[in-house]
Amino acid sequence: LVSGRGLATIAPTINLTYDAKLTSFSPQSGSVMGGTRLSVTGTGFSKKISDNSVDVGGQPCNIVSSAYSQIICVTASMNNGTVPMPIGAKTTDVTVTVNGLPFEDVSFTYDWNLTPNVSEVYPRAVASAITSSVVLFGTFPSQTLITSNNPACGENHPGVIIQFGARYCTQPKVSIDGDSISCLLVRGDGLDISSQENQIPKVNVCTAAGTNHAYTAENATLSINHRVTSTSPGFVGLGGGA
Repeated sequence: LVSGRGLATIAPTINLTYDAKLTSFSPQSGSVMGGTRLSVTGTGFSKKISDNSVDVGGQPCNIVSSAYSQIICVTASMNNGTVPMPIGAKTTDVTVTVNGLPFEDVSFTYDWNLTPNVSEVYPRAVASAITSSVVLFGTFPSQTLITSNNPACGENHPGVIIQFGARYCTQPKVSIDGDSISCLLVRGDGLDISSQENQIPKVNVCTAAGTNHAYTAENATLSINHRVTSTSPGFVGLGGGA
């Protein structure tokens, strides 16, 4: 409707085209073990997550949210988890597509220097029925670099998350120089053997740059067992009945 002129005529077909382009991408580097939350901003994305696709170095980046102007995804580990130690840094292509339409590629660097690593777990075994203190030795961000409730790491991220199998190790404390993390593995019910023996710790650390999963050495494991630690009384009569 045009003032003083009435209704306008409408062509049989009108096509509306949206620009499909990336305007920013962050962070541009992260752990070789994945876990980094990437923020891809631009125009032409879909609000429907399944319409969007993000690959980092040929590995799918798990999309956790999408809007017309932003996609948030979490990187997988480099080479699908087959990572040599250490690997330095490797720059890979990031490919974004929406309903099959490709966007201009950008780059992401898997950086060993941004990868926390666990070299040893002490002790090597704890009793399932007792709350135990556990220490992870290795290389981690220092206390001053770790942040809590940082939007770059996801909602309500506590700063450090440590998990042995199905159990979380609570109250993690990073040493001042970042060479160890101590935590409390809370007592719980007995587990089946596969969930007890040689559990590899999963460590997720949040810094201002985002989240990073840790690399764990093959021998850095913890066994969570039912164990007999004492008997009482210490001796009984030959006739039994104790």
